[in-house]
Amino acid sequence: MERTEVLDLMGELRLFGMKNAYDEILATALKRRHEPQRFAGDLLKAEISEKQARSIKYQLTIAKLPLAKDIDGFVFQDTPINESLVRDLAGGGFIAQQRNVVLIGGTGTGKTHLAMAIARSCIRGGSRGRFFKRQLSLPVSTMSQWWVRRSSRAVVIFGSPNTLGHSPKARLVVTITEVRS
Repeated sequence: MERTEVLDLMGELRLFGMKNAYDEILATALKRRHEPQRFAGDLLKAEISEKQARSIKYQLTIAKLPLAKDIDGFVFQDTPINESLVRDLAGGGFIAQQRNVVLIGGTGTGKTHLAMAIARSCIRGGSRGRFFKRQLSLPVSTMSQWWVRRSSRAVVIFGSPNTLGHSPKARLVVTITEVRS
């Protein structure tokens, strides 16, 4: 079978990862005299990597995060923010434990930056999420509403969709609420 036929069949089967990596993997396999099973395995790994990358890109798109922020872009120096805690949150462990996270602070303290960075990190780790911006009251626990009333500040809440009253398909919901006094 000719190269073009193989590539056409891969395209027809929507094996875009295999198609893109075919020439490189074939050249390496011929050069190093890999067994056919190794060649096929390398093609399959390329396909899996491509599908994972496309899935993450799609999940980031449907999350509708307004800003592309990363934790590495946040300056922790001279702030009271616990960097190790933020990095731990970015690992997404709170999602697996079905725990909520509330970020509270005044204007310009970095809540939105950190919220977007944590959400992006969790989505890259395989979670699905969605961003919402609201004003006034939140449909969350009484404790969170108490903090909103007491602080008269903006609040960022991460939580499971069931506790925040959103779609059960999402595993992570980011809600930013501006509270005005």
